[in-house]
Amino acid sequence: MNILAFDTSTMACSVALSIQSQAEILSEHIIQPRGHANLILGMIETLLNQAHTSLSDVDAIAFGQGPGSFTGLRIAAGVCQGIAYSHDIPVIALSSLAVLAQGVYRDTKQHNIAVLQDARMSEIYWGCYSQENGIMKLVGQENVSSPDMLCLDNSISWYSVGEALTAYENDLKYITEKNCNKKYIYPNAIDMISLAETEFKNKNFTNATDVNPIYLRNNVASKKN
Repeated sequence: MNILAFDTSTMACSVALSIQSQAEILSEHIIQPRGHANLILGMIETLLNQAHTSLSDVDAIAFGQGPGSFTGLRIAAGVCQGIAYSHDIPVIALSSLAVLAQGVYRDTKQHNIAVLQDARMSEIYWGCYSQENGIMKLVGQENVSSPDMLCLDNSISWYSVGEALTAYENDLKYITEKNCNKKYIYPNAIDMISLAETEFKNKNFTNATDVNPIYLRNNVASKKN
């Protein structure tokens, strides 16, 4: 299968292209606070040219649906919807937190990963993932809450990552003093490919007309004991 994937939920504008007949996953990953709308289409075109292929050969588009930056999520959703609708390509919606967890697993082989991202407004996005057959699976649900309402299952040794570890270091001191790594803060589209392949095999598609970001702002997390 040929999969185009991209995520703009953070300061990283990240695009990847997997072509079944080519062993290497092509990718571009640019860290830039703003201007993703001006970058992403050019990045997609560059990868298609490198692969000597076109959108008509793409079997599915995977996009990072969030949670993350309000503007960034709308950019990814809009680009995905426009391409998918005009070229009649199935869509695979992926959690941006899960993509980061997948990347951390690829690098570290940690099996239980807690992703904590800065949601601004003194809140964090967080979710916990466990490895199953090489794929990070969500444990429970993804949440948005104040840092002091973070609620991790203490029976599991979580490897914590994400920009919230630095942004809310004092509030999350009991986390940062344990097993964590502050360098993992941005999802990479390369890691969307393995997640998307699993969803593709399970036929978990979204119609182009139903593409929407996930903001999580209406979810309420339970306070830790």
